Amino acid sequence: MYLQLILEDHCHETDLWPWGGEPIYRNGKYVGMTTTTGYGYTFKKQVCLGFVENIDEKGMRQKVTNEFVTSGDYEVDIAGIRFHAKANIHSPILPTKHPRQGTRRIPGHERQKHGRKRRQSNH
Repeated sequence: MYLQLILEDHCHETDLWPWGGEPIYRNGKYVGMTTTTGYGYTFKKQVCLGFVENIDEKGMRQKVTNEFVTSGDYEVDIAGIRFHAKANIHSPILPTKHPRQGTRRIPGHERQKHGRKRRQSNH
């Protein structure tokens, strides 16, 4: 299953950043790898995407359920250091900003219904 992992105890200023291909651990057991990573400015944390699988004690692949994903304790290994991660099946709801009410007027650049009126050159 493809899921999102938000690194909880990673410092973006002093710790190495993930690049993709980092091992993912669930309850101390290897379950997959990251594929895509980046800094989430809204979260102010590193965000990793990756695939995980559910392998039982006999080495048999089992179905990865939502319960399997949400019940585990995850870590992402970056250059030999494991960082605790929060697993999300769906992207969290992000706060939205609405544009300010009203318009900003710049002399000589009045907005018209169908396009912009350009300032006349005095050359």
